[in-house]
Amino acid sequence: MDNNINQERQAIAIDFEQEWVPEKAKKLKPLIYKNSDPEGDAYCCLFGPDPEVGIYGCGNTPENAVLDWDKDLQDRMEKLTEGDDAAQHAIKHLSQH
Repeated sequence: MDNNINQERQAIAIDFEQEWVPEKAKKLKPLIYKNSDPEGDAYCCLFGPDPEVGIYGCGNTPENAVLDWDKDLQDRMEKLTEGDDAAQHAIKHLSQH
């Protein structure tokens, strides 16, 4: 599964080895980007093709976006449904490490 960056997403680099980064984010290294939507939170975090189907979180800082993303990942893993390709891919990737 690719974390594609489209023209509207400006990627933000973070050090995934920092202490505050959740273990699952350290392993999956989701895309963190600055949101171009002036109505939304300034930063978003995405694992998957897009926010609609991918594992997604937003916040007013990159750190808060990652923490929100981690909550979405945990929720999706607990309530895993058939057809949730992003969560299934995340689980498979996490089990390999």
